[in-house]
Amino acid sequence: MTRHEELSEFKAITDELMALLETLSEAQMNRAPFAGSWSPGQLGEHLLKSYRLVDLSQVQRTPAQRPVDEKAALIDGVFLDFTTKYQPPAAIVPSAGAINGRALVADLREATDAIAAFVSENDLAFTSPEFETIGFGDLTAQEVVHFWTAHSKRHVRQLKNILSRLV
Repeated sequence: MTRHEELSEFKAITDELMALLETLSEAQMNRAPFAGSWSPGQLGEHLLKSYRLVDLSQVQRTPAQRPVDEKAALIDGVFLDFTTKYQPPAAIVPSAGAINGRALVADLREATDAIAAFVSENDLAFTSPEFETIGFGDLTAQEVVHFWTAHSKRHVRQLKNILSRLV
């Protein structure tokens, strides 16, 4: 997949995320549909924390020595397997308290717009030691964006399920 195709997928899924969250009242944003589930706000905060794990514009860069999307299938295999549940790393666990929906959506928009701007303006054929915090070892910048895309796809699906139970 090219950088532009990756950007297009990232923008499409994050736009869908925003559209779903923007329709919710504060009460809906903070209501979990069943015990053990996250609220829509917690799900959004989890994604926001994942987008902020690394700042592509600030990391140390080393030219990639392999195909820039080599681990995309591995990432998809984890996040797009909807039969398996995962426990998130502590750094991206959402808070337990009430979440301000408007502020969350604004923060998500800011974070995803910054990622999209970086992707549209930069070559993603580099690695960084900071990418290892994501949990897939040595990633390229393009694979980090693919991670965010696949992770967002997983949680948009989860959000739709949550919303169907809140009605």
